[in-house]
Amino acid sequence: MAFDVNDVAGSLGLSNIKGQVYDIAYWIIWGLVIMGILLFIYLKYQDRKIYKYPVRILRQRNNGQVKETNTFGGYIKSSGITKFLVKQGRFKKKPTEKLPLSEFMDEDERIYYYQISPDAPLVQVKRDFIVEKVLVPNEYFVEPSESEKLDIIKNYMDQIRLYEEYKDKSDEEIKLISINILEENLDNERNKQIDVTKLKYSPVPTDQKQSTMLELANLRNTLGVDVNKQFAYFVIGVIALIILGAVIFYIAVNKGDIPILTK
Repeated sequence: MAFDVNDVAGSLGLSNIKGQVYDIAYWIIWGLVIMGILLFIYLKYQDRKIYKYPVRILRQRNNGQVKETNTFGGYIKSSGITKFLVKQGRFKKKPTEKLPLSEFMDEDERIYYYQISPDAPLVQVKRDFIVEKVLVPNEYFVEPSESEKLDIIKNYMDQIRLYEEYKDKSDEEIKLISINILEENLDNERNKQIDVTKLKYSPVPTDQKQSTMLELANLRNTLGVDVNKQFAYFVIGVIALIILGAVIFYIAVNKGDIPILTK
């Protein structure tokens, strides 16, 4: 009598166990896919919900120039302490040493920070506008011709003679006064006065009490170990190992094939 492995497997019920494991692994993989999609949507929602404040970082460069970077920041609460985090990449978030002062936000609730180097702390600054009056060439000014200048001088002379204080002046003196008035008026017409606006960023005072609380919280987190977090990490690791084992078994049963994806 020949020995048949399939008969032995059938008598032991291994084929039924294989089918059940196949069905379980099938739903586990689909569950992982759905959970991954839901987790991604949830994280994106939380990201938009928390990091909703626009932030502009002014970074100092070696050549003295300042590079502006626009990002977002948000408030989170950790160990009973409120912190303000600024996004500096897809996954990196930099905490500020102090909470930003809301009265120095602009009309779009934008917060301004100044940073000397990539590793330096973010210092909140206040944006101010400085208006200066300067003279610039008037592009619409047309220089009068010599004949037009003579006509203007003649009109000035006629007007000056009407004043009592110039009645004793000679024609040459009145003409010289008229020429000076004309040159002064032409100089004013050649240039126009405009307002030039310059931006100024100055550091703002911050709450020392809040800064002290943040430093104490960071020190406590550095010295202490959160038992709840450690236990949560352990449970997550065990679950991940179980799921990974089920996926590997599913692939091994199908001899390297993944029917969910290939079929």
